[in-house]
Amino acid sequence: RECVSYVAWRLNNQGYGVKGFGGAGHAYQWPSTTSNYTTAKYGTSPSKGDAAVLGQYKGGASWTGHVMYVEEVYGDGSIRVSEYNWNGYGTYSERTFTPSEYSVMTFLTFPKR
Repeated sequence: RECVSYVAWRLNNQGYGVKGFGGAGHAYQWPSTTSNYTTAKYGTSPSKGDAAVLGQYKGGASWTGHVMYVEEVYGDGSIRVSEYNWNGYGTYSERTFTPSEYSVMTFLTFPKR
C-alpha cells in the first residue's frame, strides 16, 4: 500500500510498463531508474496513463517523493490522479490538479506492452 507499488500495479494493469520493473526504489528515483524505457515530461503535457512524480519535498511530498497514476486529462488542462499513501496511512485517494499545481511534477510515459 505504498505509492510506488500501487502505480507499478496500475501501469501493469493498464498494459504499460517493462517486464521486471515493479516500482522499485523511492518515488523520487523513478525518473532516473526508468530513464532507459520511459519518456519524461517535466511539468507539462501529461497524458492519461502517465506516472506523475513529485520529487523530494516537492508539492507536499516527503523525502521519498510521491508517485501517482494519471487517470484523466481534462479539456481545461487539469488532471485527475489516483494514488496510495499520500497521507501516510496506506489509503487510496484521488485528486485533481491544475496546470499550475502540477508544474512541479515529472510525467513518465511508459511503453505499451
